[in-house]
Amino acid sequence: MKNWKEELSGLLKSGCTDSDIRQFIQKHPDIAGKDIWNYVSDYYAPEQCKGCKHVQLIGMYPCSCCSVNGTSKNYYEKRPL
Repeated sequence: MKNWKEELSGLLKSGCTDSDIRQFIQKHPDIAGKDIWNYVSDYYAPEQCKGCKHVQLIGMYPCSCCSVNGTSKNYYEKRPL
């Protein structure tokens, strides 16, 4: 059996919606919903934001903490329009 992160990664790769993620949470009551949403946030985060606790809490790329401190100032310059 796949672990939940592998299963969720497959779901995310296939292009899912928030409703799909909520269904995934209901399907896995033994996993905290917050852990699942944190994984989703980290999955979609730009490379320099992966693993950032601020991204996981507020879901912004880059987060306001990194923006204020200039940590990820190049993110907006590099991303395609």
